[in-house]
Amino acid sequence: MVHTSYLTKEASEDSRDQRGTTSTMYEVARNEVDTGVQAVLPIVDKTTQTSFSRKVDAAIQVQPTLVDACIHNITVPRTEDPAMTAFLNKVLPRTLHCLLQNYEVPIYQDEFVLFTEDDAIVGSRDDTVLIEKGNYTHTTMKDLSVSSISWRSFRPKDDFVCMASVSRCTYEERIEAEKRCETAINLVWDFADPMHPRAFLEAPVEIQVLRFNPLKPNYIAGGAMNGQVFLWDLNRMDTATVSNTKAGIERVEDQNVVLRVEPGTKDIPPMALSVKGVSTERDGDVLVPRLQPVRSSRVELSHRHPVHALQWLPNGLECGFDGKQTVTQEGRQFFSLSDDGYMCVWDIRPDHLPPDKLRKMKHQGRVGGDEFPWVPLLRYQMLRPGGGSELMGFRFYVDGLGPHEVPSYVAVCGTMLGEVVMCSTLTPDERQEFSTHADETRVVRLLAKAHAGPVYSIQRHPLISDVYLSCGDLHFKLWRVGLDRPIFISSQHDAPITCACWAPLRVGVVVVGTVDGKILVWDLLDRNREPLVVHQLVQDAITVINFKPVPPVLPPHYVQYAAIGTRVGSFHWYALPKVLSRSLSGEQRHFRAMLEREVRRVHYYSWRWSERERERDRYGVAAPKMLGKSSSIVAAAEEKAAWVTDAFEENFYAYDSHRDEEFLEKVTRPLPEAERMEMEMDDVVDEDEVEEGNDAS
Repeated sequence: MVHTSYLTKEASEDSRDQRGTTSTMYEVARNEVDTGVQAVLPIVDKTTQTSFSRKVDAAIQVQPTLVDACIHNITVPRTEDPAMTAFLNKVLPRTLHCLLQNYEVPIYQDEFVLFTEDDAIVGSRDDTVLIEKGNYTHTTMKDLSVSSISWRSFRPKDDFVCMASVSRCTYEERIEAEKRCETAINLVWDFADPMHPRAFLEAPVEIQVLRFNPLKPNYIAGGAMNGQVFLWDLNRMDTATVSNTKAGIERVEDQNVVLRVEPGTKDIPPMALSVKGVSTERDGDVLVPRLQPVRSSRVELSHRHPVHALQWLPNGLECGFDGKQTVTQEGRQFFSLSDDGYMCVWDIRPDHLPPDKLRKMKHQGRVGGDEFPWVPLLRYQMLRPGGGSELMGFRFYVDGLGPHEVPSYVAVCGTMLGEVVMCSTLTPDERQEFSTHADETRVVRLLAKAHAGPVYSIQRHPLISDVYLSCGDLHFKLWRVGLDRPIFISSQHDAPITCACWAPLRVGVVVVGTVDGKILVWDLLDRNREPLVVHQLVQDAITVINFKPVPPVLPPHYVQYAAIGTRVGSFHWYALPKVLSRSLSGEQRHFRAMLEREVRRVHYYSWRWSERERERDRYGVAAPKMLGKSSSIVAAAEEKAAWVTDAFEENFYAYDSHRDEEFLEKVTRPLPEAERMEMEMDDVVDEDEVEEGNDAS
């Protein structure tokens, strides 16, 4: 029988129907998340350093070797030798005195551990903090590294800086990628406007270094990657702005229309025809002038390698055709340094050249058109002393006037191989004549090995003219002109040093930048074993630190500013705390005394090392080779030595009764602590006796 009874109701209307439901009480909630798994270690670039023990000046004490005579079956004498007994009776008081003295004086204790942190000298911890005033970056600085920063002047309201940047790839990476120097845009910033640069400096190649002219602040000189030198004039920026404004007003008046701001480049007013090499570029809602070089050197007549350093002649000096310097206060010449082995002098007047050089250039057809080519005025070739290859210059500092207001003709250079070179710019190589005294005519006067790698900074002390600062590898060092050894070596840093400079107003303060993004402030008078301030700026390398020039007369509340560039393309504006912006009374005198002490130490250890060399040659492995040879130098030195006399050598261990009496008196004399304890015990006994007398009464 077929069942034909069907219900026509809905399931929700029928009470017999049970619909399935989901209970949240018994349901497990699950969320879908994205996770990443890394199975391969990331590739990182690291440096390795083989174990190397550098030569240091230190003192050691050898522990004596104890030998047991019974091991070798030596029979002990039954009676003591009278001579040995007399010797022991003579030296026993001295030995006891020395042992007692060693017990009293802890010669192996580190005295620096006993020193506590003395913040009274430099202020509290809140007063030694670097204050950030601004952080600046731009879209043109993407994937670039800041290589140079220069301040325009020392005036309070003039916070203009120019900044150069290069690609972060190394020379080997450029060769591997076949990358050429590209058109570069360098920036001129005004700290009053942190959003937009004041001007763009255009160049056909990458610029490594830019420097403002201290006497004519409108000029900026720059050195390029291909060895060329460029010159910009900021006065054209103001002329272009005025010309564009006038042209825009005249066009509005003639057409009787109103300018409307539209996106794109249609609202940029046309450039005046009278202004050459200047254009206008939109940066957001602001029109920024774009300047081209007013002067550029010939590639074939410039440096053969990149220009790494550039400096205007200080103190208003100017070089003549013969290399002699005079004070003119014109600011028309600067030095440039490259790793091609040459240091050049440039004059911003292209026609300021010797007549014979101009005639030679015209004869060779190097002058094209009416303009004179811009070539170096002087060239100094830096060769190694004694002949050899050329030095690869990397950083340098050219000194100005000496202590007697005369040119010093001193230039200190740092090479890419870690050498510090002291040069003389008195006579250039290309104009020198043959002379029997070759040492007096060469440029390089002294060469010293300083660092294990490039020397990233060379700077003269702002107040002491013969002291220089160099940095590289894990140390920074102080040098004195004329010495082939550093007078001070800092303790080893945790990370390689990339830049260092003197504080302009504190004679003993050095500011150091490291590859891990830290700013270290060292006060050599307060603590020379550790930095005074450690400031973490970024997570990448610090490439350049430059302080604003100091005015001749300091205002009452003067604050020292510094511009710091990084490898990520940004640069920061910092203010130093008050204790680092003001010099302390007597600080310069104390720092000079410290340097003089270090110089005497260097001279002493130089003499000791030479004496060790002589002793090793005479009594060491080379003694058989020295037989039958006479050394007049050694004989003369021995004759001049006051302590080498026959009487002194014969009676060196002679018995001195007066000296032994003094030693015995010192040994028998009670210690100060014992006397103090006896006095305290006597006082206690007296007090007890007085109390007993009072009780008895």
